[in-house]
Amino acid sequence: MTNDTLIISKLYHRYVGREPLIDDTNTVVMEAFRNQLTPTLEQDIVAFMDRYGFIGQRIAGRYDTQRIFRQSWILLVYYLVKLHPNRLKESWPLAMQELEIVFSDMGMAF
Repeated sequence: MTNDTLIISKLYHRYVGREPLIDDTNTVVMEAFRNQLTPTLEQDIVAFMDRYGFIGQRIAGRYDTQRIFRQSWILLVYYLVKLHPNRLKESWPLAMQELEIVFSDMGMAF
């Protein structure tokens, strides 16, 4: 597990209140966005989550019914939807429909 994965997993537990599922998609998603993983990633996501406090609740509410919301990388996805939506769509390595609900949560058109 990479340091970025450990950081994101720790933040997931902090904001969602559940343990994240770490599976093969973790490597795929984290590698797809390697260029966006800056040395200040932890501080950036903390500031983002503190600003958009509802996100942790949305993720927790979908934890039992939608697999992507069990993944710690979902925090990175929310962060990138708000900051770099086009880059996220261009580089997204999984099924595109998984992004639609995140865009909707952030009040953005897909």
